[in-house]
Amino acid sequence: MVLGVLALSVLGMLGFLFRGLFDPNRLPPSDWRLFQKRFITADGRVVDTGNGNVSHSEGQAYAMLFAVAYRDRAAFDRIWAWTRKNLQVRPGDKLLSWQWRPDYQGGGAVADPNNASDGDLLAAWALLRAFRVWQNFEHQQAALQILADLARLDVRQGTDGLVLLPGTDGFVKPEGTTLNLSYYVFPALQEVAAAVPGGPWDKLAKSGLALLAKARFGEWQLTPDWILDGDPLVPAPGFPPLFGYNAIRIPLHLGWQNLRSELMQPFAQFWRKCREKNTFPATVDVVTNAWGADPALPGMRAVADFAIACAEKQSLTVRSLPVLTEEEAYYSASLNLLTKLAIRELSAQP
Repeated sequence: MVLGVLALSVLGMLGFLFRGLFDPNRLPPSDWRLFQKRFITADGRVVDTGNGNVSHSEGQAYAMLFAVAYRDRAAFDRIWAWTRKNLQVRPGDKLLSWQWRPDYQGGGAVADPNNASDGDLLAAWALLRAFRVWQNFEHQQAALQILADLARLDVRQGTDGLVLLPGTDGFVKPEGTTLNLSYYVFPALQEVAAAVPGGPWDKLAKSGLALLAKARFGEWQLTPDWILDGDPLVPAPGFPPLFGYNAIRIPLHLGWQNLRSELMQPFAQFWRKCREKNTFPATVDVVTNAWGADPALPGMRAVADFAIACAEKQSLTVRSLPVLTEEEAYYSASLNLLTKLAIRELSAQP
């Protein structure tokens, strides 16, 4: 009898492992191993290999999210420790300086003390997820401190609702407020709103969606990286009017929060046309409609596949996307892993 129970237990465990191993939405362990090898130093600095090997708050936060997703507590602790020591150094608040350069001041230092609100939001999101997984109250406290200062310094009234400043300094000018709608990380805002009732996060998400519905330009009705808040919205002066390396994240954020969002349709329609032409540009000028000469990064192609699948109500699995390769630079690799994480989490929803 005991042997029979043991046999059933072993078979059950083997079945669980078998199902996990062949789950089409399992996050590939090889992706995380390669990401750490290529982009994370021994002390937890995340290196942007496509941008002079700088580090920034966005990259640190993405890596923290990945570490939680892969249940890698040691990696998370290293990344957060480096972030806290080197970026959370602004006097008067707990926000993160956005850029650290290895060649600055002779040995590596913050090169721009201004924050980037997406990096702050992403870091707080990762810390809240870490708290849920590992029950370390210091993670929760750190997240709440970042969110309190983010709400105090970077959330303000815009033309038609609350807006999220891209950073505390330099984005509010007499001609208007410059916004970056890829900084509205909708799944993060959703989770933060649930974790911090009474904050501005629900209203901010709703106003961000309303802005996206209006921030459509050119033949393809795409959203540029930078816009100027106002009535009407316009591409922000001083920035190229491109749907590009920033705005590529918008459809990812939309689908991650609501895979049936109607706001996904223009992005999907554009990328369907790219499939027909077998040409995927990294950028599109929303004023002239000209396609940029540089091809989309592999990670950008992953986002495009995700957007089309969402818009067409098709199934897309983690396994259907390419595994990370040695050739991919930091940003492409990050988009690759983020898209897979979104698919994994959406597949787990009832």
